[in-house]
Amino acid sequence: KGNHRVLIFDNPANDTTADTVLGQPSFTSSATATTANGMSGPRGVAVDTLGRVYVAEEYNHRILLFDNPLSGDTTADTVFGQPGFTTSASATTANGMTSPDDLVIDTAGRLYVADLNNRRVLIFQNPANDTTPIDTVFGQPNLTSSLVTITANGLRAAVSHSNPAME
Repeated sequence: KGNHRVLIFDNPANDTTADTVLGQPSFTSSATATTANGMSGPRGVAVDTLGRVYVAEEYNHRILLFDNPLSGDTTADTVFGQPGFTTSASATTANGMTSPDDLVIDTAGRLYVADLNNRRVLIFQNPANDTTPIDTVFGQPNLTSSLVTITANGLRAAVSHSNPAME
């Protein structure tokens, strides 16, 4: 998180040196950025069955999708939660997020996002092909609410720290 990057290790069982860096121009830089090549506060990472990498960014209020990072392509191909790669406004809408904390991809390829400060979990049914709008929301009555609730259908916060590899 603090170095504003994600490191990829091609063979971590035998080699502890990172092979690819996402979010920074080099392994020795750590500046924040709101671009297709930069990050600000990455919190969660998920990899789908095709090797695409999704990164939740807390401070840019977005999810970045890298289609082929293992080939050396370190520029994000898709952005979720923002209208473009150079915007970082928080939003409580069908196309916005506020501090996404973590994410996961299920076996059907659906993307689940813990949208921390909106107190909701977002589901994208087919994220690699369709980034907007959000298909389903849990924890809020609609896509424009961020109520603090402790009920059977509400959330006080949407937090998951299941990914200790974040830097």
